[in-house]
Amino acid sequence: EFSNFDSLFASTGFPAYLNNGFNTIPFIEFGNGYNTSIGSQPFAILREGQDSHHLGGAISWLRGRHDIKFGGEGRLHRINFVQPGWPSGDFAFNRRSTSQISSVGDDSAGGDAIASFLTGVGDPQNSGGGCTPCQQGFDNFVSTQSFRFAFFGQDNYKVTPKLTQKLTPKLTKDEVLKKAEELKNWGRWGPDDELGVLNFVTPQDIVNAARLVKKGRVFRLGLELDENGPQRGIFGGRWNPLHQMLATGTDAVAGKPDVTPGLRYADDAINLPTQAATQWDALSHVFLGEQMWNGYPATLVDSRGAHKNGIEKFANKMVGRGVLLDVARHKGVPYLEDGYGITVADLDATAAKQGVEVRRADFVIIRTGQMEDRLQQGDWGGYAGGNAPGLAFESLDWIHGKQIAGICSDTWGIEVRPNDTGPEVFQPWHWVTIPAIGIVHGEIFYLKELAEDCAADGVYEFFFCAPPLVISRGTGSPINPQAIK
Repeated sequence: EFSNFDSLFASTGFPAYLNNGFNTIPFIEFGNGYNTSIGSQPFAILREGQDSHHLGGAISWLRGRHDIKFGGEGRLHRINFVQPGWPSGDFAFNRRSTSQISSVGDDSAGGDAIASFLTGVGDPQNSGGGCTPCQQGFDNFVSTQSFRFAFFGQDNYKVTPKLTQKLTPKLTKDEVLKKAEELKNWGRWGPDDELGVLNFVTPQDIVNAARLVKKGRVFRLGLELDENGPQRGIFGGRWNPLHQMLATGTDAVAGKPDVTPGLRYADDAINLPTQAATQWDALSHVFLGEQMWNGYPATLVDSRGAHKNGIEKFANKMVGRGVLLDVARHKGVPYLEDGYGITVADLDATAAKQGVEVRRADFVIIRTGQMEDRLQQGDWGGYAGGNAPGLAFESLDWIHGKQIAGICSDTWGIEVRPNDTGPEVFQPWHWVTIPAIGIVHGEIFYLKELAEDCAADGVYEFFFCAPPLVISRGTGSPINPQAIK
């Protein structure tokens, strides 16, 4: 399908030893007895080690993006075990899990156990009969034939715009900085401005937005703040909210709070990063070199917080017309695949299909379906900081030209990941949006019920209200946005 697989692999952030093309990728080979290896080192030793971890990550990457299969015809070669009851058969990999394609003999564990065992992904000890080799070591592990586990160049996703993007040259740091300079709004609203494109929103815009309320339905767009949130420490050391009770009903019944005569009560506290769940980024959140929005020095954000562009400046803002662009539904899929870059053509086609116009001062919300997919799976995985569908770098011109007031999404960072840049630039879209254009990000939005209602009645515009907490000098704020129709 591709003219240069090495270029494709090199552009995707694979582990270093996987960047050398198909011919040199380490393999797992089973012979007799202990002859089990990744490359030249014993698999028994590396199974929980770095190489095994990287191999498992590579498999996850492939499953999440291009559905590239393993081995001939997308399968592992047949695995035959001497001991009765141990797994055998041919196995294939897909996005969600491994699945057994065919069975030879007795297979008490299925493809999941085999793949988990081979790659070190998951906990084979809890996966059934196929875990016996893992539990007992390799002393009794004998294969009747050796086989090789290697990447195979069959891609069932075929050639799509997403894959074509992978083969195009990556944006350089100079190109990102050039785009930031081209779209920079510094000074547009004066040298002291700390609102950015929120200046586009007028009192009349808010009045007009209020008129969109027709049936009195309110949709919450915020995630629950609890220990089950998406944070896994992938980016910035963020953690999920910690909820602690300071006084409880059990305390009251036991008479502990009776030091306050006649008053029995409950009280609690919460500890969380401001960007742990559904949240706004302040204009002090991302720097462009040594400056932030409107040219303020980055050093004005110190250990006491943001002395310019703090989130408290938005305390009576973030109100207006909201527009949902349900790109996933327009594409006819429940969710966009990780790594899919949403283009300007996608945005315009979605708006046209929905019959909605994106106007100046709108708060535009993009639905990819990624959050709903993760919630349905019951596993956030790498959601908060990992790969994701999202806006392509080219969307910056669309955002700037439309003069919208806010950009929001159901993903962790709105922009596509892996990024459209090389390793010297992380989150290039952020470099331009927040510090140069001056637009705030609404991230990790919960959109399921709103999207369903919009699809049902065909109305994709609504009154939007999402003020931040008044956190003095904050660089972000948790929120529970409301969409009212």
